[in-house]
Amino acid sequence: MGKSSAQVAEVLSRFSLGLSEKLERGRRLLQKEIHFTTATTVVNSKPKSVSTGPITHIIMICLSYPGMVWNFGTSMTLNGPKRDLFLLLDHFKHGEPDNSIKFALFHDFDLLRPDSDGQLRHIRKTDTSKAAITNAIKNTMQSVAPGDKVLFYFGGHATEGPDQAIVAGDGELISGSELRACLNDTPHDSVSVAAVFDVSLPHWGFNGSSI
Repeated sequence: MGKSSAQVAEVLSRFSLGLSEKLERGRRLLQKEIHFTTATTVVNSKPKSVSTGPITHIIMICLSYPGMVWNFGTSMTLNGPKRDLFLLLDHFKHGEPDNSIKFALFHDFDLLRPDSDGQLRHIRKTDTSKAAITNAIKNTMQSVAPGDKVLFYFGGHATEGPDQAIVAGDGELISGSELRACLNDTPHDSVSVAAVFDVSLPHWGFNGSSI
């Protein structure tokens, strides 16, 4: 027999309360004022003025890599990003009528989340390929207005090397230089960007759980 909406909501509530201390620290960090740097700084690392203020756009990527395997035979599956997405959507009031933030969401799993009326909403998984992610970043950065503030959040796998990279949902790498180019693809110098990375690195003895 399936669970009622109230039962599911209670399970989700207990699930949230049982999060690890690491996730709780992350949530408290996001609750504080987020500092932004101009989009140009993301590319060339030259000192620029730092601005603060309300977020206008969020590009949120949470990947669990279901059924995927590293080339050395270890599972790529992560569970942490599923919990993170639930918390982040809750914190940034996704779906609430008075919320003016524009979201671009990328996640390779379905999510049940109560809306502002307490009704469970089914948020379906999205295309998390490299092409989908990079195109969405470019589209977001082209659509911003002068003075807008963009938060880029990535939760998933990353690699280290001469040009560090994040791993898209199709296993393709998005290099640091590619990501910087996408985030800098804006017609307005006054647009600010903050980037948050919560990543797992495979050479750390990764065993299939979030670190």
